[in-house]
Amino acid sequence: MPGKSMRPDGAINSNKRIEILKGKIGKSLSCLFDFVFPPVCLECGRRGEWLCAACKGSLWFRPNQDCLVCGKPNENGESCWICRETAPLRHCWAAYSYKQKPAVALVKRIKYEFISKAGETAAELLIEFVLEKRINEALPKNVCVVPVPLHWHRYCWRGFNQSALLAQPLAQHFGWSFEPRLLQRIKSSKPQAMLSREERLKNLADHFEVNKRQEIKNKHILLVDDVVTTGGTMIECAKALKAAGAKSVCALTLLRG
Repeated sequence: MPGKSMRPDGAINSNKRIEILKGKIGKSLSCLFDFVFPPVCLECGRRGEWLCAACKGSLWFRPNQDCLVCGKPNENGESCWICRETAPLRHCWAAYSYKQKPAVALVKRIKYEFISKAGETAAELLIEFVLEKRINEALPKNVCVVPVPLHWHRYCWRGFNQSALLAQPLAQHFGWSFEPRLLQRIKSSKPQAMLSREERLKNLADHFEVNKRQEIKNKHILLVDDVVTTGGTMIECAKALKAAGAKSVCALTLLRG
């Protein structure tokens, strides 16, 4: 992996302006814009793709997973039995570590520069990870894919939920049900990226609730998010889902901080 990004200074700002303009004009002209203003690699600036073949080829999946609560390494991201008492997650799989600069650049541009179109590339990376690690074979066939929700304030500010950009193509690829409104974030909070580990764990208590509780009973849920660090968000989501009657809750994320 290159130690220093070769991205031109103006490349990302140009991408952002183009995406905002495309949103205003509408989807009918999206193909024309992609032809006139082709995507630019968000890591090195090469034209043609949001993440070029060279930068994508520099990525490697995390060789080992770990318990989301205590960090004990294992092969399949399984939560320790003792840890499940405080965090009702069976598994938490993460494709890349935060040392993987192209993957980090991709997520940051989606979230903070509103390049929603790049979510397609991020979803492709997540699907490749699931296939290589055979996670789809470890999950029940009737699994329900649920993106980690945003509070409506943040959704309106960003214009999309980055977790849903990953979750919907994933569900479609494997033939799983996709339920973007099953879980709701009922309280707004400070962005997790701005907080310490201790603050993150306290920041999200009682922030999530389940819609359509009658439909979740005995379901197997796969939570999908873009990044997991302390695991506070995933744990609080899992608590809400289990309290509503979910049979099992697993989690899948693109990055592990």
